Amino acid sequence: MSLFLDTTNQMALRYVDSVNAIDRLRPDLDRCDRIAADIAAHNLQCRAFYHATSGLEIYIKHTDNEHVRAAVIAAAQAANMEPVYEPNLGRYLLVGTADQIPAPKNITIWSVE
Repeated sequence: MSLFLDTTNQMALRYVDSVNAIDRLRPDLDRCDRIAADIAAHNLQCRAFYHATSGLEIYIKHTDNEHVRAAVIAAAQAANMEPVYEPNLGRYLLVGTADQIPAPKNITIWSVE
């Protein structure tokens, strides 16, 4: 019976830790959703994701790189973040500005044709 209670307590503690981790990420998740909505307002299909290993990501389906660039820059400015284009990887990285406390988590934006 003791093994069952120990296992149940461990599972409950893991669940509480997971919920607390999500609550700590909530501001960054909301920021990512707002940026995705700003990009979608430029008539682009996009989706925001959170991966435990790679962090916050936005995927944009497009046919015009210049249209994506303009949308990403506008959304980054609205969120007070700096867009950094990484041409070798074909992605944008949004990083927080120095005046933001606490510093927001970076957001990776992938554009897929």
